[in-house]
Amino acid sequence: MEENSPIEKSDIVIRIRPEIEGREWTGNVELFAISSSDNTLSDESTSDLEYFVELVLASIPAMKSDPYIYNVLNTYASKVLKKHSSNSNIVKLKLNSETEGSA
Repeated sequence: MEENSPIEKSDIVIRIRPEIEGREWTGNVELFAISSSDNTLSDESTSDLEYFVELVLASIPAMKSDPYIYNVLNTYASKVLKKHSSNSNIVKLKLNSETEGSA
């Protein structure tokens, strides 16, 4: 996938909106999962993908409330996640490369 590739019908976009006071982030966020009603996936695949997105979204409040979960994810992210390029604000992770699609 290219950095500037268009959003596809089967994509689910996770938008994280930071809570801002003045020019500072408060540490709180609003989470949104945005999907297309025109997606081309089967109902079963759509349901599976939506469940996966729910787990991803649930990890954020879980990190905030449980230091163990935060430490596990922090350690994992420091090993696996890399910025796509030094001049980019895009972080890429191919789950099947590290977890063989079982994430």
